[in-house]
Amino acid sequence: PYDGSNLGVFLYFLIERLQILDGTCSPPILTLTTKSPSFISSGTWNSASSNDALNGEYVYVSNDELAEASWDIDIPSTGLYEIAIWSPQSTSFTDSATIVVN
Repeated sequence: PYDGSNLGVFLYFLIERLQILDGTCSPPILTLTTKSPSFISSGTWNSASSNDALNGEYVYVSNDELAEASWDIDIPSTGLYEIAIWSPQSTSFTDSATIVVN
């Protein structure tokens, strides 16, 4: 993945700066954040800042509260797609988050 390692982060930065995030990459890159119009959530989410987070911000749930987050997006065509989750690292974060792709 473009963002799966330190080199990947550099590659993602380079692709972004060269402005080729226009669908010409293979596979196309679609970056979604909690500020994307397609973001849907339930429960109480808090936001925080971190240099390790995508665009410097991430969201979290306190006190083991049940909460869900999703993105409702249109995939342009059938095929194989790579899905990557970008999350800052901390020993205080859960190691049991469930991720479902439909």
